[in-house]
Amino acid sequence: MDIKGRVALVTGAASGIGKTFAIELLNQGAKVSICDISIEGEKLVEDLVTKYGKDRVIFSQCDVTDYPQFEASFQTTIAAFGQIDIVINNAGIMNDRFWELEVDINLNGVIRGTLLAQRFMGTDKGGQGGIVVNIGSNVSINPYVSVPIYSATKAAIVSLTRAFGDQYHVDLTSVKVMALCPSATDSNLLADVGKQLLSPRYQDAWARDTASSVPQKVEHVAKALIHILNTGKSGSVWMVENGEPPREVIFPNRAYSLKNSLRAYPSSRAALNLIYLQSIQKMDNIKNKSVLITGAATGLGYKYAEDLLRKGAKSVAILDLASSNGAESAATLEKEFGKGRAIFVPCDVSKAAEFEEAVKKVIDAFNGIDIFINNAGILDDTRWEKTIDINVTGLIRGSLLALDHMGKHKGGKGGTLVNIASIVGLGNAFTPTPVYTSSKHAVIGFSRTLKDSERKTGVRVLVMCPGATTTTLVTEIDKKSFDFIDKECIEECAKKHPKQSLENVSRAMIDLIQKGKNGAIWVSEGEQPPYHVEIPHYSKLAVPI
Repeated sequence: MDIKGRVALVTGAASGIGKTFAIELLNQGAKVSICDISIEGEKLVEDLVTKYGKDRVIFSQCDVTDYPQFEASFQTTIAAFGQIDIVINNAGIMNDRFWELEVDINLNGVIRGTLLAQRFMGTDKGGQGGIVVNIGSNVSINPYVSVPIYSATKAAIVSLTRAFGDQYHVDLTSVKVMALCPSATDSNLLADVGKQLLSPRYQDAWARDTASSVPQKVEHVAKALIHILNTGKSGSVWMVENGEPPREVIFPNRAYSLKNSLRAYPSSRAALNLIYLQSIQKMDNIKNKSVLITGAATGLGYKYAEDLLRKGAKSVAILDLASSNGAESAATLEKEFGKGRAIFVPCDVSKAAEFEEAVKKVIDAFNGIDIFINNAGILDDTRWEKTIDINVTGLIRGSLLALDHMGKHKGGKGGTLVNIASIVGLGNAFTPTPVYTSSKHAVIGFSRTLKDSERKTGVRVLVMCPGATTTTLVTEIDKKSFDFIDKECIEECAKKHPKQSLENVSRAMIDLIQKGKNGAIWVSEGEQPPYHVEIPHYSKLAVPI
C-alpha cells in the first residue's frame, strides 16, 4: 500500500509505541487520527499540528472497551478526513492483576476495532477496503509463564488475525488483516512490572522470561509497521525483536508462499518448531530407482508404490503377509506400468529370517535397492506385543537390513531409508492408544539416531508422520483399545484430528523422498501440504521445579 495520502486510525496513540506509529505514519505522508483514553492525546496533537499541519492529524478520545465510544472515533475520523484506509489496533495494557480489564482492552478491544474496520472500510458496506494491523507481542508466539493472562490475550490476537486475514474474509470485505508482534520495547508498558504480575511470587519467573530480552527502540518497531503495510499479505503475522528487521512467522497449516518471506527468529520458536518447507529444487531421487515397501498390499503402502512408479521409479517390491492380496496388487501395478515393474514377496516383518530372505529376493530381482520404506504397522493395543513386534522391532529390523544392503560401508551404493511414524509420535495426540503411540515415539527416536550414520553408509534417513488418514488402520478403535479407555475419549480425540486422503499423504511422501534432507521429519495431516518438524534439545523444554 502506498501510505502517502492515506488515512490511519491508531488506538492507544497518545504515548509509547502508538505515538511512534502515528508519527511515522505522518512522516510517510498519511493523515492520522490519534485515538486514546488519555487526554494527553490532545497535547500531542497540538505539537504534531505545528509540524504537520492541522489538516493532517486529529485527536479522538476513545476507550476501546466502550463500543459506542470506539464507534464514534471511526465516525469522527471519517467526518474529518472523508475516509479510513488503515486501522492500527494498538491499545493494550500488561497487568495480570486486573486481568478482566486486560482481556477487555487487549483482546476484546482488538475484536471491536477489527469489526468496526470491516464495517467502515468494507466494500460490502460501501467502503473502499483497507488494512488492519493488530499489535500482538513476542509472547503471542512464545508465552511468558510470568504473565499467563497477558500472554493469552496476545496469542488470541494472532489467531484472530489469521482467521480474519483469510482470503475468504478479504473477498467479502476487501479489508486485509495482519499482525505485528514486537518483543520487549522501550515503552511505559514495562514500567513497575512488580505491580503488574498476578502474584509477587512470579517475580523470579519474570526475571527468567526476560533474561535474554534486549529492549528495542520504539522507532524500530514503527519502521517495521511501515514495512508490513507496504509488503505484508493478509493473514500474515510478523515478529520484530532485538533491533532486527521484521520476520514473518510461518504457520504449518497455511499455504503461504515463502518465496519472499523469512522464518521467525529461533528465539521465538515453539518447542516443536513447525515451519513450512521452503522451495527446494527437486532432486532426481525417484526416477529409475528400485523401491522396497513393507505393508504395501493395500492402503498407504500400495498408494506409495503406485505414485512412485508414476513418478518414474524403475520397479517396486511389495512386501506383505502371505495372506494379503499382495499378488493381485502387484499384478494391477504391472498392468498399468508394465511387466516387471512390480513384484510381490510374501513377508512377515515380525519374523527375522523371513524378512531377511524377502529382502534378498528383492535384491536378486532388482539387482539392488535404492529406496527402502518401512511402512508395515498395526494399531491394536489389545495385541500390544504384536504391535511392538511389527511397529518397533520390525521397523528396526528393516532399517538394519536396509543399511546392510544399501550402505557404502558394506559395498552398497547408498540410498534412502524412509521410516513411517505418525503425528502421535510427536506428542500424546491420540491418548486412547498408548501402546501404538509409544511405538511411534520409538520410531522417531530410533530414526533420529540413525541420521548421523549417513557419513559412513551413504543412506539418507527420513521420517514421515501422517495424521489421521482414511485407511483401515483407524477403524473400530474402540475395539482396539484397552477396556479402561473411555469411548468418550476416543470420540473426542477423533474430532480433533480430521482425516486426510491417501493421496495427500502419498504426495507428501513423494516430496519427502525428492526434497527431504537427511534426518528430516515431515508431517502430513488434514489435507494440507507437508511441513517439517524440528525437535529441540531437551534443555529447551525445561520448566522450573
